[in-house]
Amino acid sequence: MTTACSRGGDTGGNEASVSIPDNPPPITSLSQIKAPMASYILSPEDAATLQNAVIIVANKCSLRFGVVSSQKPDNVRLPSDALELDGRYSTVVSLDGARQYGYQQDPRYAVKVDDKEKVKDAAPANPKEREVFNGVTADGQKSSLKDKNGNLLPQGGCYGEGNAEIQDHEKDYWADLIHLSSDGLDNALDRLDNDSRLLDAEKKWAACMKTKGYTFTHKDDAVQSVAGKPRAQQVKVAVDDATCSQQINYYGIMYALDTAYQNQYIVAHQAQFTSAQNGVRKALVTARGIIAKG
Repeated sequence: MTTACSRGGDTGGNEASVSIPDNPPPITSLSQIKAPMASYILSPEDAATLQNAVIIVANKCSLRFGVVSSQKPDNVRLPSDALELDGRYSTVVSLDGARQYGYQQDPRYAVKVDDKEKVKDAAPANPKEREVFNGVTADGQKSSLKDKNGNLLPQGGCYGEGNAEIQDHEKDYWADLIHLSSDGLDNALDRLDNDSRLLDAEKKWAACMKTKGYTFTHKDDAVQSVAGKPRAQQVKVAVDDATCSQQINYYGIMYALDTAYQNQYIVAHQAQFTSAQNGVRKALVTARGIIAKG
């Protein structure tokens, strides 16, 4: 099982606090997976709307400080919290995916990033522009720049002014939503790693793989065993992995537990999720109005 690089959030109780069916529905394709936390993750389109609106406001702000911005509203990146299903589960959820891609990413479930967004970062181009947009000097000190009327840069620089106009002068609802959803996803993975029901499924998977000539103990052992090996060898192991995974319904059990843990986290933090999501919805209305005016 592929796990996140960093984990966060409270556990919300031990594994006995969530129940799943004795025989969860089989999962044989990533298309079957509907993560509860995904409903709190912004679409790339909504994320771009918020970022574009911030840039428009920030560009107008920078003019007051004598900087003609190099920023363009379409030069934005997709949100870092986007949920990549085959990063959370595996390409070998499906036999078809294993046969086509081995352990490589299935492009059908990859987060799409435009080529121009891969190449061009939206960071300000020169030191003064960076200072105006971020509100700090090159050595990390708070900027003392003033406009022609003697007004200091707003808190957080011109980006800060853009965010304040679109969201709230004291709140960053989008950041709150990112942190909540990220912590919820990580929390579920932490608990999955120690859930006896998934550990038992892993033992059954290892026993199945042993009948095919492998001596793996953990799910990660399979993909690690073919790292850097020829593609044909990678695909062979991936197909055997997928076959055994389906035979013992490893991903059905994982998905049932993952869903239960995510839902439990959402319930435990429902007020925070609701506040952040409502704030983001309001911010999107404001952002769309700013973009419409240009």
